[in-house]
Amino acid sequence: MPILSVATKPDPGLNLFLASCELNQIKPIIIGMNDPRPMDHKVNGMGLKLVILSEYLEKNANTFKDDEIFLVSDAFDVIVVEPWDHLVAKYHSLHSEIIVSVEKNCHPDPKLAPAFDALAPNKPWRYINTGSLMMPFGTLKRLIKYRSFTTKTDDQLWFQEVFFDKSKPFQITLDYNCELFQTVFDSFEDISANLKGRWLNRITNSSPSIIHGNAMPVNMLLHLFRMTFPLVGIDTKNS
Repeated sequence: MPILSVATKPDPGLNLFLASCELNQIKPIIIGMNDPRPMDHKVNGMGLKLVILSEYLEKNANTFKDDEIFLVSDAFDVIVVEPWDHLVAKYHSLHSEIIVSVEKNCHPDPKLAPAFDALAPNKPWRYINTGSLMMPFGTLKRLIKYRSFTTKTDDQLWFQEVFFDKSKPFQITLDYNCELFQTVFDSFEDISANLKGRWLNRITNSSPSIIHGNAMPVNMLLHLFRMTFPLVGIDTKNS
């Protein structure tokens, strides 16, 4: 059940992510814990996330089969809603090599918005968000080597540039209908959870498997967790 996430320090949001994984009987692989190098999207664009991921893949290139499906996920603001087999089934139903999450805002470079708009002008969620990506392990190894980066690279812009590279050797599909991934920023009014914790996107009529509370404080993440798991108590304090 390979969910791969970078986290360099304990965090209340990480506790929520881990609890949601455990409740779905998933054991995520957390990499980079206690890495002393700074990781702050306001300072260095989260490029360290790419560096740590690359280092892990280099050391573990033969640990998994190349056709094994991986979810590369943010760790501090993500709630896993469904078991792993549901995620994999949805991934296969989208018939693509790489499935990536989308959001309503074009970040970090708004100048790319027209290029995204031209591809899906009628889709509210049409701008790449790299908080959730799903692909085979072999593809992940090739992707991380495809374009250079440093610790100062913006990881989201890096993937957006890969996406628009016409010579890229990957098939990349944006999850326009939020079948797998739901970003919440600027979207909370469009989604709801039922009493069993299953989410509905009322615009696309989809039921996403991953809820990504991007740009949300921990109290809102806790609210998302409680909506997903209404019968479960949770302590968000750092362990």
